[in-house]
Amino acid sequence: MIRRFPALLVAAAGCGVLYDHDNDAVRPPTDAELRVEGDLLAASTAGLAAATDEVVRQALAQPGQGVSLPFNRSTACPGSGKLHGTGTVSALCPQPPGRCSVKSFTTVSSGPPATQPSDCMYAQGLRLNAVLNLTLIGDDLASTISLDGVISVDAVPPSSPSGHVYGCVAKLSGAVPERTITGTYCYLPLTRSF
Repeated sequence: MIRRFPALLVAAAGCGVLYDHDNDAVRPPTDAELRVEGDLLAASTAGLAAATDEVVRQALAQPGQGVSLPFNRSTACPGSGKLHGTGTVSALCPQPPGRCSVKSFTTVSSGPPATQPSDCMYAQGLRLNAVLNLTLIGDDLASTISLDGVISVDAVPPSSPSGHVYGCVAKLSGAVPERTITGTYCYLPLTRSF
């Protein structure tokens, strides 16, 4: 049973409150879709953690000098296309060697430029649109990572009538050494290792 309220869609089946800016959501996400999207969020986070490991490795080889590397990573989508991550990852290791400071501010999105449609597709004709902000701050031993943003899913003709299907807010954080993020996605608890 789904009840409509202005600007929100409430799903009585335990799916939580969904982001629905146009009040035209067709249905809440399925459990399988929530799992796939949670895995995409974790994979995007893993890409940033790997880039952080690389920039710290380079900064350790150049104590006293800051190292900044561009962050350009892609994560495969379940049907076709990719989520694209862009930004910068920086580290500074002191001389003599000690704990290195690290920081990164990156964006993960689902299409090439924002003016073009997403290329991140589910196999069954659904397009995933994502705008996520990933932030990492700390040092080489204990960094905190946070991920905030929105994923919306739209039907794509000819396999489905076009239109908004559902949307979810992501709010996750974690520590890089533990390689785990926790928080909420679609206002439901989510924990993923990366």
